[in-house]
Amino acid sequence: MSFLHPILAGVGLACVAVPILIHILMRRRRAPVRWGAMKFLLAAYRRQRRRLQFEQWLLLAVRCLLVAAAALGIGGLLWGGGGETGGARPVVMFLVIDDSLASGAIDPTTGETSLERQIRAARGVAAQLNSARGDRLGILAASGPARPVLMPPTVDLPGAERVLSQMTPTDSAVDWAGAMRILGSVEASDGERRMAGLFSGWREGSLLDFSGVEAPGWLERVITSTPEETVIDNATLAAVEPMRSVVISSGVLGDEGGGLGGLDQVRVLVRRSGGWTDEPGRVDVRLSVQRGTQRVALGEGTAIFSRGGIEAWAVINADLGALASGGGVLVAECGPDGLAGDDVSRRVIELQRSLRVGLISEGGVRLPRTVLEFAPADWLRLALGPEAASSGEREIETVLIDPSGVDRGRLVGLDAVIVAQPSRLASGAWGRLRAFSDSGGLVVVFPEAGERVQRWTDDALAAFGARWRIERETHDLEGAIMREVERGAGLFSAIAGELAELARPVRVERVLGIDAESGVALRLEDGSPLVAVWRPGEDRRGLLVLFSVAMDLSWTTLPTKPFVIPLVQETIRQGVGLARGEWSEVAGSRPAAPPGAVELRPHVGGGLTLRVGPDGRTEEPVRQAGAWRAVDGAGVLVGSVVVEPDRRASQMETASAERVRGVLGGLGVEVVMLESSREGVVEREGSGQGAMLGLMPHREKWSLGLAMLTAALILAVVETLLARRVSHATVRREVAG
Repeated sequence: MSFLHPILAGVGLACVAVPILIHILMRRRRAPVRWGAMKFLLAAYRRQRRRLQFEQWLLLAVRCLLVAAAALGIGGLLWGGGGETGGARPVVMFLVIDDSLASGAIDPTTGETSLERQIRAARGVAAQLNSARGDRLGILAASGPARPVLMPPTVDLPGAERVLSQMTPTDSAVDWAGAMRILGSVEASDGERRMAGLFSGWREGSLLDFSGVEAPGWLERVITSTPEETVIDNATLAAVEPMRSVVISSGVLGDEGGGLGGLDQVRVLVRRSGGWTDEPGRVDVRLSVQRGTQRVALGEGTAIFSRGGIEAWAVINADLGALASGGGVLVAECGPDGLAGDDVSRRVIELQRSLRVGLISEGGVRLPRTVLEFAPADWLRLALGPEAASSGEREIETVLIDPSGVDRGRLVGLDAVIVAQPSRLASGAWGRLRAFSDSGGLVVVFPEAGERVQRWTDDALAAFGARWRIERETHDLEGAIMREVERGAGLFSAIAGELAELARPVRVERVLGIDAESGVALRLEDGSPLVAVWRPGEDRRGLLVLFSVAMDLSWTTLPTKPFVIPLVQETIRQGVGLARGEWSEVAGSRPAAPPGAVELRPHVGGGLTLRVGPDGRTEEPVRQAGAWRAVDGAGVLVGSVVVEPDRRASQMETASAERVRGVLGGLGVEVVMLESSREGVVEREGSGQGAMLGLMPHREKWSLGLAMLTAALILAVVETLLARRVSHATVRREVAG
């Protein structure tokens, strides 16, 4: 037996003492006053004494029962449940809402998003709480990184529901582990029941990062929504890959005829999920470039899916060289489909008039008369500027630097540095080259052509921290270059189709041995590296490229073969872009900003400006995808940053209720799954929703409040009649005349 309102019941039951006190006061002895006819009254009283006492006690009992019945009715007497009283304790409910990228999925039959359905289910749970009992409600958003939305929990339940209605989907993945850590930081309190509700559509994109996640020890129960069953077809733009991220430009924005480089190939990776993966399909992709508030369409392409295919590429030919120089953002779009949040992918590109390359070598500029007089620097300068004889404007400008004069001032303004004579570098030059690389520069190193013992290798490895082993002494061999494109860097991906044919006539007679477990872009026929690539920085900026052959005819026939031009040109063009870094992060992270940036401003619109912290990253996580302009303290543009959707959350395949229960079973706490319908949360058959949610004890209780109030009304009528009977009062009517 328990009460819905125990305080009111206690006060009412205490009022039972009022009729008893009145009865005692009325029975006080009084001083007798004797008079002549007293003896006749006393005799009559003695004859009726027993009956009068019985009537008084009966009236007292009825009045006490009347007050008690009224108290039990107002207090809300509950009967049943084996005497459990847990339902009377205040409940603290934490609603954890999945507002990740997956929550933006639209039901094709209703047009409602997954987040809207989950908010409605959460409101159904919140409606079971009772602020008069002291119940409180807290709200957490589970999109990564998880964060409190309404904490500490509040008794203002209507206000909490208004907070729920204001939640919108983000572009990050769900962070259940972070949500549980936030719950774990809440201090438990005696006398309260603590529960959590996990509300998600439970598609594959929401069942992430549950391994090792445990609920706080004080949590009594976890309530969860039912997995969604509607099939949703979704196409995700997973990546935008231009041929080069740094494009040499000499045109005008929107003028397709102004470029020097012809058409550039841009590939867009498309993934699909949902119910249409078993059939062939196609997705149309649109490509444009965003420059501030200007948007210029570049072309369209189509990704063709075979039956059962999950991934396909859309290839778009765009004249990026016709765009005006400066920074920009490539924007690929598709859709609309079941999930709009992953229908856009962005990639930062840089458009420059030319690339400036520093060539470190002795001897200055000269004009060799025969091939035998060419030094390595002469071959490199010729490969970098083959168009110099026919055009007054170079796409790659070469600046000659003496090995003894490598300082910060000479390196400023360069995009890349080629070290043709590493043994001639002055003390400390390798450290300055490392600093140049850390700022986003490309460093290319060739062995010393005239020496068999390469004494510079230890200093270079120490400065760049490369995990290579380089032999001190060169060795002779005879082999042909074979094609092998390194997957991570993609240094020669633009000429991958022609590599085998171009490399066939090249012979190598001397080589510097390099032992590199990874980062090999090209290998010789015997498997030894010809070109090795290393990223020295921890922030994905900078690039070191090491050739195992010198650009000299005593080492290889490469300088006289057509392969030398695309080999050197691609090393510079692709290497500069790789060294700059992508400046791309996924939603939910703190994006890194280009050097010198103090804030990130949206490319379009008046969105939120992001402050850059001392560590070079934004002070707060960014949960929405988009493009930002990085500016310095004077407001000068220093680069662009893009934030991409966390596409792990894009998987729209449905999950069974059994699988969800199995995953949530690892929380180590009782899990109750709500029954649901398209109209919202419904009760399980045979039990009220309050009992199902654990807001009352599980065993059924019957409310006797109305019965007690009815009994009180009946007792009031009985008390009135009995009081008149006990008073022995009569009303006589006298008839006149």
